[in-house]
Amino acid sequence: MTTEPQSFFTRVNGLHIHGMLAGDLASEPVPIILVHGLGVSSRYFVPLARRLARDTLVIAPDLPGTGKSDRPARALDVRELSDSRETWLKVLGLGRVVFVANSFGCQIVADLAVRHPQRVDRLVFIGPTVDYHWRTIAKQIPRWLIEATRESFRLFPTLIWDYLRFGLGRVLETGRFALAHGFEALLPRVGAETLVLRGERDAFVSRSWMARISRLLPHAIAREIPGAPHAAHYSAPDEVADLIRSFLRAGRVNESEMHEGAVQRVGP
Repeated sequence: MTTEPQSFFTRVNGLHIHGMLAGDLASEPVPIILVHGLGVSSRYFVPLARRLARDTLVIAPDLPGTGKSDRPARALDVRELSDSRETWLKVLGLGRVVFVANSFGCQIVADLAVRHPQRVDRLVFIGPTVDYHWRTIAKQIPRWLIEATRESFRLFPTLIWDYLRFGLGRVLETGRFALAHGFEALLPRVGAETLVLRGERDAFVSRSWMARISRLLPHAIAREIPGAPHAAHYSAPDEVADLIRSFLRAGRVNESEMHEGAVQRVGP
């Protein structure tokens, strides 16, 4: 077993899709699939993948057109990206998995969970978008600028390379898909138990938006990570990994923790 992610490629719908794999292929727990956000790649999941791989198999694929994956002819919308993940699971011969998604990746995974529920064991949403307070491009730009002052400087080389690789045109087009997506309408139809996480200093996701999501999901709990920004999985990987492990080991979500709209802060 190795906790250091190893690259591999899978051919899906005529495209070579890159992914990183860590952990034990023969491990008994359900595999964890990490789904990244808009324009970035699986590389920003490496710190979390290393920690989760101590217990189970972890796979972090690059969505089509991102990271080292081939580029489709045009930007794909949420449903198309969801379908590409489901087909990718088939090609790999995987059944039910745990999805851990960040930002725009949460929108993709929510769509998949509704249309392909047989694929989903549990869900973890980290900083799910798009917050209803800032659902226009004009309102998103200041959020990006604020967030840039809060993320770890170590993340910036990865972000810059990923965005340049993806291209400004595709960033804007995919951003329009994200803003127009009916995320809230999907949530009441998600049958899987879900852990919703937010960094305390997340400039894209307000506490009230997180509480709204946790109320809309039928089986969800919400936790806030002190001091963490939007990419909490990168800046606070130990805390995020511990929360995910506890969630996966806990059995069913405690009914007393659901639908209260409360976001519990983790730690001091």
